[in-house]
Amino acid sequence: MFGEFKYGEYRYDLHGGNVLEYKKLPEKSKVIVENFSNRINQVSFVFASLEEMINEGIKPENIVVILPDETFSEYLKLLDIHNNLNFAMGKSFVYSDIYIMLEALFKYISEKDETAYLKIKNKTDEFEKTEGLKGLLDFILKHANIKERKILDEEIYKISRLKELEKYSKEEILHFLLERFKGLVFDDVRGGKITVMGVLESRGMSFDGAVIVDFNDDYVPNVNDKDFFLNSEIRKKAKLPTRKDKEALQKNYYYNILLNARKTKISYVKNEEKEPSRFLYELGLDFGENRDRYYEDVLYKTSKASFYKYKELFELPHTLTPTKLKVLLECPLKYYFSYVLNIKNDDKKEYFGSKFHTVLQNVLKSMPKSREDYFNKIMQELLKNTSKKNTLK
Repeated sequence: MFGEFKYGEYRYDLHGGNVLEYKKLPEKSKVIVENFSNRINQVSFVFASLEEMINEGIKPENIVVILPDETFSEYLKLLDIHNNLNFAMGKSFVYSDIYIMLEALFKYISEKDETAYLKIKNKTDEFEKTEGLKGLLDFILKHANIKERKILDEEIYKISRLKELEKYSKEEILHFLLERFKGLVFDDVRGGKITVMGVLESRGMSFDGAVIVDFNDDYVPNVNDKDFFLNSEIRKKAKLPTRKDKEALQKNYYYNILLNARKTKISYVKNEEKEPSRFLYELGLDFGENRDRYYEDVLYKTSKASFYKYKELFELPHTLTPTKLKVLLECPLKYYFSYVLNIKNDDKKEYFGSKFHTVLQNVLKSMPKSREDYFNKIMQELLKNTSKKNTLK
């Protein structure tokens, strides 16, 4: 029927059994493959690649960033300070303040997790007073902000009608709610011209420029746990797609991206735990070079570790206790915080490391304008709600 088979694009008449049209496949685009020792290093690679493509004349609206694992979007959202990106997958509800609070409450009541308690210690009394499903749902709506309520209102209305939930404990209901809320997403309102999406969403679409990250064997191909439930023989007999079928389909999605784009850049992580996807070999691509240092100035040109100098030089006292001497030798900055500024944790249970990471997270969300602004905001956050009594003269 076909004669000699040739790779290409076919239009086929299923009823008549005839090939209506054949087109030769175009040559693959220019593909550059690079690897990094850490996953987050790929963020610099993404932004540098986008700038490179735009400088080469590719319009931003014709560029796509493909994420085999969509959790990588959180890195991009955090560091996309100019809102150049728009995220087709939206933002997962699990990163909202209300979800984080509910998750901490669940960990506290189910596991007595001390770290979780620190996040919700001022909410525990109110939570313990709630009664039944209605009380718990009212508690959630009360503490949700306007943006969160827009997402939750319809879901909570549906859950409120599940009267059979009333027979379960508060812990069980809370676990059920967390599972339901996991699938909720916020729409992306950034409005950037460059699209970020998963590989499945790219089906049937073409872009002039493409950047693909996380091209590792644990993400590409992306095999769902459900695919291991039935073996391939049973799937064939039941006329269900096998794991091999799904992998071939995913390979086809990536191949189409390479065919349609004028330029494609691919990155993956290579270290003791991570290996590149076999698709690199099967798609006829090389394994590239390590580029950890090449892109480091893209994101860190304003915050790269050129050591921050203290605003005030401090003089050491004439005598030092063994503890103070140990701290000074280990970390002068820690000595400065502890014994010059006298920053003390008011809550003895809260570890400084945990508190410091929370401060950094809040400061990064505020998008500091400069290095000075960045460090000033860190100090303001650290000094907030602490005992600060400078006793050294």
